[in-house]
Amino acid sequence: YMNIAAVRTSRVLFVLFFFLNITFLLLVIGNLSQTATVIHVGGWFGIVTAGIAWYGSAAVVVNNTWKKSVFPLGVWTPPKEQEESKE
Repeated sequence: YMNIAAVRTSRVLFVLFFFLNITFLLLVIGNLSQTATVIHVGGWFGIVTAGIAWYGSAAVVVNNTWKKSVFPLGVWTPPKEQEESKE
């Protein structure tokens, strides 16, 4: 459910929750099937997820400190409504 809400915030947050879901899915599958390889792959996905989270948190702090976009977050902006043509 967090992926759905993250679509309207930033790309970084969406990617973070996407990788987090994959991480949890792999770890659950690996533990239920008792497959060490799947658990290890899930662990590597967890490391990637941590890197994305680190980038996102660093980007927010740095961008707010410097008052400009040093590290892009891919912030979502709502589309502008088009004026209806009056005929």
